[in-house]
Amino acid sequence: MTSSESDVEDYMSMKFDSAPSTLLSNEEKRDVESKERGFQPSQKTLEYENFKKAISESVSERSAGSKKALEMMKKMGYKSGSALGVEEKEEEEPLYVEKKQDKGGIGYENDKKRRLEDIIKEERLDIEKQTKSINEFSTEKSKEYLEKKLANQCSSAQRVLEKLETNELEKSGLEMTAEKAHPYYRSLLLRKEQDLEERVKRKRLASRVPLAQLETASGSDVPEQLESEPTKMDKEFHYFESLTELEKLSTVLLYLRRKYFYCLYCGFSYDNLEDLETNCPGVYEDDHD
Repeated sequence: MTSSESDVEDYMSMKFDSAPSTLLSNEEKRDVESKERGFQPSQKTLEYENFKKAISESVSERSAGSKKALEMMKKMGYKSGSALGVEEKEEEEPLYVEKKQDKGGIGYENDKKRRLEDIIKEERLDIEKQTKSINEFSTEKSKEYLEKKLANQCSSAQRVLEKLETNELEKSGLEMTAEKAHPYYRSLLLRKEQDLEERVKRKRLASRVPLAQLETASGSDVPEQLESEPTKMDKEFHYFESLTELEKLSTVLLYLRRKYFYCLYCGFSYDNLEDLETNCPGVYEDDHD
């Protein structure tokens, strides 16, 4: 074999390393080559390397000086490897796809549901109005019933007071009239005289007899008061008539108890004030239940 043939054979028998490079990037390759050649990387390259190292490092791998902050975050619920903030909960059940079974267009069911809700709302408002009206009516009726009941009790107390004072006046040989009556029951006598006047007028119209010639049922002449209705009332009478039914009733009841030791609901007079206060349950009807 000649020298030239030996050279060719050696060239042809050469082996090349075909293993892939372990370098990840050209940038890293240049860094390695620079180090091999003894060159230092630039400041920009160093900053970039430090940045990559910092972001790839977890909080738990930081220096011991930051461990206090990490411990504090763990006490607040932080877990290593998780993100800060409120954890989002995924849907536990997938959305249900409802298949249409009718021929209604898109939005028809929503419109139908909205109309139904409007109808229900209107009906509810009507029910509330009716309930309010019923409650107001019941309240008004209850108020009217109570006022009527108090008025009846007040009239009963006034009649008792009239009878007691008329008996006292007759013992003195005097006759009870509206002008002499106590303001607490004067209205009763005025109504009696007005009723008597009306009966006399009707009787006169029926018989066409002058009023002066008519006689009352008792045989006495028509009182002079009937010819002109009394117009002067004392202040106490006007004040009493301006009171409510409850105030009128209370006034007459207390007057009966104080002057005559009488209780309307017991139905009789006690011997004295001490006897009344000891044995009578109270002033009002509720006290006697």
